[in-house]
Amino acid sequence: MRVSLKWVAIGLTALLVVMLIHKQFGDSRDDRDSGRRSKAKKEKNGKEKKTKEEKEEKDKGDAGSTDADEAEKLNRYGHKPRMKRNEQLKRLEETGAVRWDVRMLKVAGSGKNAKLRCLPFFYVAGVAKCGTTDFYRRLRYHPDIMWGELKEYHWWDRLRYGSSMELKFLEEEGVKNEEPMPLSKYSEIITGDEIEDVARELKKDGFSELICGDGSPSYLWDNSQWVDFVGNEGCTEPRIVAGSFIKDAYPDSRIFLLFRQPTQRVYSRFLSRIPRVPAFKNATPAMFHDYVVKGVQIYKDCFKRASIRECAYNEDVYDEAVSWMDIKLSADSSRSQMCRHSTIRLNEGLYSVYVEDWLRIFKREQIMVIRNEDYSENVEGTMISAFIWLGMAPLTVTDNNHDGLLLFTTAPLTDAQLKPIVEHVSVNTGQNYGVVGPMLPETIEILNEFYAPFNARLAELLEDDRFLWKDIIVT
Repeated sequence: MRVSLKWVAIGLTALLVVMLIHKQFGDSRDDRDSGRRSKAKKEKNGKEKKTKEEKEEKDKGDAGSTDADEAEKLNRYGHKPRMKRNEQLKRLEETGAVRWDVRMLKVAGSGKNAKLRCLPFFYVAGVAKCGTTDFYRRLRYHPDIMWGELKEYHWWDRLRYGSSMELKFLEEEGVKNEEPMPLSKYSEIITGDEIEDVARELKKDGFSELICGDGSPSYLWDNSQWVDFVGNEGCTEPRIVAGSFIKDAYPDSRIFLLFRQPTQRVYSRFLSRIPRVPAFKNATPAMFHDYVVKGVQIYKDCFKRASIRECAYNEDVYDEAVSWMDIKLSADSSRSQMCRHSTIRLNEGLYSVYVEDWLRIFKREQIMVIRNEDYSENVEGTMISAFIWLGMAPLTVTDNNHDGLLLFTTAPLTDAQLKPIVEHVSVNTGQNYGVVGPMLPETIEILNEFYAPFNARLAELLEDDRFLWKDIIVT
């Protein structure tokens, strides 16, 4: 009996120990579960509280929004920007696989769905009414230059930011905003379908002699978006211009610049606008003289209070002259924007200001400057020089290497290939001169005086006195 009681006591003790252990671990597990539930509940409450606060803040912001707040969101042209500038740059960087010009032979992207893309090897970057259209069309007759879809793309100075001339000046026609054109689209249209020829040559031979170009003559001087360029924050004049981006994208780009005696050029610009502007229908030399007198004075006044460079790039100064022209020439306010698009643009003839900027960006040997008057006198010689400078015919060397850039060239052009280049009918020449007549002598005097110091500086920069235009008689 005594033994039995002993084992009962042992059994009860063991049961008690088991119960205590079970309770201890059970409480611990319950505590952990309770802690998890408490933490999850706190996180849920925190998220709900944050969402509620964000909603209240949004409602508060919406309730406190004013017309002034909305006005601040518009850019200086009265259009609401689609994205911030840093977002645009990010978009530029993320446009997908891009292979630079075939002469560079560097792949910037790869992958199953990557498409072959090219950037221009050369640019006819300036200036309007100096023969750029005629020159660019002759260049494209070379068998190794791809035509692309257009002559002027305006991507680096306008479309990259969703700002074409139509957007900027023709809002009354219904154009309110434009999406920025991505790099992938620009690099597609500059070659058109001929990019397939490049792809075949690369696959077959490992290289291609085909190149492409961009003939936008505004790249040199039209930096109306410069205040939005990264690096120009807080500047009164630009540190960064369109050429800066071109150089960064493809450091070995070639730049053609065509210049004409600036007084003659600005009058040619005026005459070319006549068919496009109803207010110019009965244009006369006296009308042009009135514009010149006022416009020149506006720039001279600016030169007294700011640097010449600031005035050349200052859009307010440009707009001041243009606005005066709107009032003077267009009684119909609905057409004033069209007049803005068609203004004579005195600042476009300040060649030295812009050339000095581009010479800081590119090496001198990367820029070929052509005098319009010399080009008109010797088209064939100019075109042959241009092709040689681009590393094309009549050279036959294929292994010359310049700073890592292979200059693939072709055999000399045959007479049959040269014929369309030389005999191409000149375009945009002498428009409406016979109808309106020559400039007034006093107008010529004012403009020659205005442009003289800029011509002198240009001749100094280029070390070429031909750009003083002393051999040219302006009419």
